[in-house]
Amino acid sequence: MLSQHGERWVLLVPFLVSPALRLDDQVDDQFGGLKLKLKPSTPGYNCVVVEDLVSADQARGVFEQLKVGLFSAGLNIGCGVRISGDLVEYDGFTPPSGGIGQAVMYRQGEKFISISLEFVAQEFIVDRVLPRFLKGLRDGLTFESVPLALRDAQVRLASELYTDSYFESSPQSRFIGLMGVLEVLKDKESASGATQNLVTRWMDDVRRERPPEEQALLGQLAWLRTVSVGQGIRSLTRRHLGDEASRTATMLYRYRSTMVHDGSTPENLEALAHQAETLVRQLLMKILSAGAR
Repeated sequence: MLSQHGERWVLLVPFLVSPALRLDDQVDDQFGGLKLKLKPSTPGYNCVVVEDLVSADQARGVFEQLKVGLFSAGLNIGCGVRISGDLVEYDGFTPPSGGIGQAVMYRQGEKFISISLEFVAQEFIVDRVLPRFLKGLRDGLTFESVPLALRDAQVRLASELYTDSYFESSPQSRFIGLMGVLEVLKDKESASGATQNLVTRWMDDVRRERPPEEQALLGQLAWLRTVSVGQGIRSLTRRHLGDEASRTATMLYRYRSTMVHDGSTPENLEALAHQAETLVRQLLMKILSAGAR
């Protein structure tokens, strides 16, 4: 069904992959009723083009679907796929405002000149990973469990941290970013009854004494009503990936704590970052396939 004025719309979504995925030729495919074109763009970027959309509202809806699909595609091959957070409408005259790689929708038939984009050095061997990238994109666009999981605010934030980790320039920031994914996703179970009773007595003491730091102390004590961050991470990874993964997560979190609190960097940080990447990727894939954290 055509929109009120009979026009159709085109959606153009540049995406940046780290390590880079440099397409040489256009790839045409169909995912969940959407006919997509994956095309090489300016150096460092590719773009998804969806044509013949019947309304601006449909273009906006497909853009939201592509956010999910491209995240799933990156997860499937072990990379970060970054796209703009918002979508702007191009009126045919005024260049679209926004940052590098801005997603744009415009009326079909209008000439659109892409804005300049950045270059990224590291890259994939396209022939090896493109089939898996497309599979991940298809899963993200067609499996109901994927967008269902991403409705959870913590899963959404974790997915953003995972993607951003691939764009960090140092192993230190990459490792801490990946461990942040586990912290965001951790279980938040209540502590034992005995612990909660003890914390309640401490909080009552603070209220009676009314020290200058009363509110800060009460806030810190309230956290003791739940299991620790480390326990929550262990519980999460054990439930989704088993005991061995839970032990790995515990080991990695200890290194993270040492780095953050003492400022010391492990000699084997590159290997630890690789372990963290593998663990986080497997965990997110499990959560997306299950549809829930």
